Amino acid sequence: MKKSSLIHPILFAIFPAVSIVADHLEFIRLNTNLLLLTLIVLMITGVVYFVLYRIWQSAGKAAVATSLSLILFFSYGHTFDFLTKVQEFTFIQHRHLFLFWLALYFVLFAALFRTKNNLEMMNKWLTAVSIFLLLFSGYSIVQYQLTNQNQWQPELSLSTTNPPAQALPDIYYIILDGYANEATLKSYYNYDNNDFLQGLEARGFYVAHHSRSNYSLTSLSLSSSLNLNYLNEISLQTGENSRSIAIPMRLTEQNQARRFLQSVGYQFVFMGSGYGISQTNRFADVEVRCGRVDETVGRFIATSLLRAPTDRFRLIEWDDRQRRLCMFRELANMPQMTEPKFIFAHVPSPHWPFLFDAEGNPVSLENLNHDQLKDGYLAQLIYLNGRITQIIDSILQNSSQEPIIIIQSDHGPAFEFSMDTPSEALYQERMRILNAYYLPDEAKAMLYPTVTPINSFRLVFNYLFATELPLLDDQSYFSTYQAPYQFTNVTESILSR
Repeated sequence: MKKSSLIHPILFAIFPAVSIVADHLEFIRLNTNLLLLTLIVLMITGVVYFVLYRIWQSAGKAAVATSLSLILFFSYGHTFDFLTKVQEFTFIQHRHLFLFWLALYFVLFAALFRTKNNLEMMNKWLTAVSIFLLLFSGYSIVQYQLTNQNQWQPELSLSTTNPPAQALPDIYYIILDGYANEATLKSYYNYDNNDFLQGLEARGFYVAHHSRSNYSLTSLSLSSSLNLNYLNEISLQTGENSRSIAIPMRLTEQNQARRFLQSVGYQFVFMGSGYGISQTNRFADVEVRCGRVDETVGRFIATSLLRAPTDRFRLIEWDDRQRRLCMFRELANMPQMTEPKFIFAHVPSPHWPFLFDAEGNPVSLENLNHDQLKDGYLAQLIYLNGRITQIIDSILQNSSQEPIIIIQSDHGPAFEFSMDTPSEALYQERMRILNAYYLPDEAKAMLYPTVTPINSFRLVFNYLFATELPLLDDQSYFSTYQAPYQFTNVTESILSR
């Protein structure tokens, strides 16, 4: 049998990584994690092929068995999701499908063991299929790279000829994902958050009690605040019906705040959420990696047979919990880094999944009804309050000079009202946010109760570097995940209540 017809096990081993990139082009790249996983799969593929070849003394049978094993292994997660989510066969559990998959493996190897055929046609067919799959996914990646070269960014003249006379203060930009405003917590969650907010004020923070998010989605909220500008023009670049977050993704990674601060002597410390738009940042001077399973590895696991034991023993949930605890520790220890630094930390809490109760004990919450969702969210928020207070105290006590700290949510929750049915009540819940600033008194005097994230770095840079950036009107634009660039100005709807 021609060696060229036996190449398919190698191609099938490479395909999962290429497929994951092709399916999630906007926020997953062929990074070191995927390359390492691919190398591991290739090594295991080689071992399996070698063992089967020694047993059967048939290269054709060993190659077919190896490739079909890979196909079964990496189709399990897709099959489980199709049955349980698309077809909504909720009675199907991992124990059912996993046993069925083991039976398929048994049937496969029994059939190959019994056959006397060298399976030349099967090998040719598998080679053709593997080449087609790789070319199809590769084409998607190349097409994306060629058609998503839009370099648009909001206009901003950001420079300084007047660096501060004193040493550069550390700047902390801490995003608490989905943290609700005090009015939202009181109105919809029956919770008074005054103890936490008054604790911030007692430590010298200015709390903008009537602050709002500029956008309703994380991708737009983070990219606008870090670029000190509104992003509505994206709809002209991509079209209102586009769902692509390619531009916000690029703007977040290559943001103006980071570029400017690096140009004046800051080290950029990136502490991402491990997911989506803040999974990683190639331009960070220091990238603090918390958690072992980021979105890239998670997608790899979710498609494969590893999905069954991972879900059964809640390994992703455990890793998510460790990620948050690691972020808390690393933030508290940041003053130990002596160079002037700009720390961006996107903490994926109190947003779902709910991993802690109010005392910080691990919890496992799934298949929750409406009231349980709200209870889980509130418990995690209460725990987060205590940890953030501890972090602030550690930073203030251990910093060699007074830092600048911005604690902000990217948007509010949306448990009480659905994102799919916009209403004034939803705008209130989703757009009102936590927004607190630890600044010198002179800079704090520039703040006001309705300040929004779009002006956060304008205020800071005007104070530190005399950039003379004009403050923008504080506007709030709502859009949905299905139509992120169909903006509705909801500012008046929020301010009127």
